[in-house]
Amino acid sequence: MLALLGLLRRGCWKPDIESEKSMKKTAAVSPLGRIPGQAYLWLAVIIFAAASSITRKLTEIGSQI
Repeated sequence: MLALLGLLRRGCWKPDIESEKSMKKTAAVSPLGRIPGQAYLWLAVIIFAAASSITRKLTEIGSQI
């Protein structure tokens, strides 16, 4: 890693700009890239709410036995 940084400082190595552009295009095409962050947040809230109610019901059933 340090050797790569040294080459970058000296200007001996230049990254391939075209490959970076193609990587950005590929990332934009993936279906997961189009899902907004707020959707992930709501999904997490729903999962934790369901887990809480399931745990409560299991606790009630366990206390009855």
